Amino acid sequence: MECNYCKKTFSSKYTLKKHQNTTKYCLKLQNREVENYKCNGCSNLFTTKGSLSVHQNKCSKLELIKYKKEIKNLKVKLKHQSVENKKLLKQQKEEFQSHIKDLTDRLENLATKAIEKPTTMNKNNYTNNTILNLTPFDMSDKSIKDKIQEKYDLEYFMKGQRGVAEFTKENLLMDDKGKLMYICCDPSRSIFKYKDELGEVRKDVKANRLSKTITPNILNKAHSLVLEEVKNNDKEDENEKNKRNMEHYDMFFKIKEFESNPEKLGTELSKIVT
Repeated sequence: MECNYCKKTFSSKYTLKKHQNTTKYCLKLQNREVENYKCNGCSNLFTTKGSLSVHQNKCSKLELIKYKKEIKNLKVKLKHQSVENKKLLKQQKEEFQSHIKDLTDRLENLATKAIEKPTTMNKNNYTNNTILNLTPFDMSDKSIKDKIQEKYDLEYFMKGQRGVAEFTKENLLMDDKGKLMYICCDPSRSIFKYKDELGEVRKDVKANRLSKTITPNILNKAHSLVLEEVKNNDKEDENEKNKRNMEHYDMFFKIKEFESNPEKLGTELSKIVT
């Protein structure tokens, strides 16, 4: 089924409707804004009621609010308890106090967990929000080849594989405002995400797709740089010339390893686009 706005096709009405109501790129074409649903506990935002509902079942801050409210109600009830039957009052007071202590202990445990765990939760929320706000990155854009020819120079080349990663980040993966369009969201597994030209979030495991896209053009420019340096080295004495030429050839073949092992670029990129 085809979306009337962005022309993307889907296999069911459900996925089409979900796309039209949640995809930022498509909503923009509809002159609509993304509707966010806010968690009453932690204030995190979600694009669908379903994802909000799933989150609220796990939200420790909502549990904290619930327990605080229950403790408050018990204290109020205890304060206004009738004193007509002192024996019953004493028994009820002990039960209330025991219940309050139990809830307080549970509250402290939750508070401790909330201190220990939010790093991962907040990091995930930060990463997800970052991905949603990425500028679309068209890997098939012909300007990539032009940028490599124009800006990949000897300084980047002499840094080898790390230099290719630095060049890629600084010249290919930044939008006009200097924000990354392609990020590593899981450095341990070298998983990258970006938005394609239609605004859909895409996964690039170990940067394989990106590496295969840019490597041929990088090697063409690197080969030109080597030939130019070999020509310039003719002015040096024989020993120095051979030494410098070998250095350039070794660096070229190091970069050429991207052809057979494209994931090596992912390893270098994960260090600088996380």
